[in-house]
Amino acid sequence: MARMAKPLKERLLARVRVEHDGCWTWTGSCAGSGYGHLCVDGKWRGTHRISYEVHVGPIPAGLVIDHLCRNTLCCNPYHLEAVTHQENMRRAVRLTKAQRMQIWLDAQ
Repeated sequence: MARMAKPLKERLLARVRVEHDGCWTWTGSCAGSGYGHLCVDGKWRGTHRISYEVHVGPIPAGLVIDHLCRNTLCCNPYHLEAVTHQENMRRAVRLTKAQRMQIWLDAQ
């Protein structure tokens, strides 16, 4: 008898740890870029994109998913927003030097 595949949402949430700051940190495998990823139908997909699609709906054409919390492992749909690539880059540059230093320190 063939084993039934778990629903995508269940697979996603099984590898998420809820943090004190509200982030849903992905604890599964990660791409070299620092983003979580999960194999879906034989293709690796970003967990932030999967979470957005599962909880919010389809990502509009031409938009990318921005982490409002700046945590690339976060899958909390309330921390994700569909924006243009240009807006995503603009927001990333707006980080202050102190914020970048804190991110670096937290990663150590």
